[in-house]
Amino acid sequence: METVDPHDSEVNVVISPHLDDAVLSTGFWMTEHPGSTVVTVCAGLPGPLVPASGWDQAGGFSSGDEAVLSRRREDQAALLTLGARQRLLGFLDGPYRTARVHENRYVGSGIDEAVEQALIEVIDELQPDRVLIPIGWGQTDHSIVSEAGLRALSQRHVNGFAYADLPYAIADPDFLSTRINELQARGMGIDEVPVPQGDPATKAQAISCYQSQIALVDVSRCSDPGVEHIFRLGF
Repeated sequence: METVDPHDSEVNVVISPHLDDAVLSTGFWMTEHPGSTVVTVCAGLPGPLVPASGWDQAGGFSSGDEAVLSRRREDQAALLTLGARQRLLGFLDGPYRTARVHENRYVGSGIDEAVEQALIEVIDELQPDRVLIPIGWGQTDHSIVSEAGLRALSQRHVNGFAYADLPYAIADPDFLSTRINELQARGMGIDEVPVPQGDPATKAQAISCYQSQIALVDVSRCSDPGVEHIFRLGF
C-alpha cells in the first residue's frame, strides 16, 4: 500500500479529458496532494466563427469559443479551491473536431497519436512522481485520453495510476469491473489503492464552480465520501 505525506514535494499530474473531469473524479485525492497539476486535453478554442455545439448551446453559449473560455475560467476557480494548477493542451472537444483537432498546431497524424505525444512531452517536461489518467469510458474523448495515457505511461518510468471517470462510474455499476477486466485481459496489472476521504464540503465547493456543466450533468454524488476510486497500473 502506498503511503504518502500530503505535504511532500513530489510532483503529481492528473490528466483530464475535459474541463471538469479531474475535479469530479479526483477532487478528494487532490486536496491531499496540494500543488498537483491538472492537464486538460480537450480544452482548445474551436475558433471565433465556430457556432456552439448542441451540448454548449444547451449550456447557454452561442459560440464554441465562448463556451471554452467560460469553462476554462470555471476550471481555474475549481482548481484553485483544491490547491491545484491548470495546464491546457489545446485539443478540441469532440463535436468541434471537423476541419482540425487542435487550436493552434497542425496535427498530421491521427488525434490518438497526437494526444499520446503531447502527454509524453508533458511527462518529460514536468518529470512527475505520479501520473493519474482516466481509466476510460465509452465517450470518445475519454477513450482517446485513457488509451493515449496508457501508451504514454508505458514508455516512461513513472508511477502510473488510473482513476474512475465520475459521474459515469456512478451511473453504471458495471463500469469499473468491465473496464478493469478489459485491461487485465491485455496483461496489465491494476490494483486499487486507498483514496483519502478529504472534506466533502471543499470538493462540493470546487464542483459548484462548473455552473455551465452541473445544470446538464448529474454530479450530486461526486462529493460523497468513498466515491473516488484510484488504481495503480502495472505495465
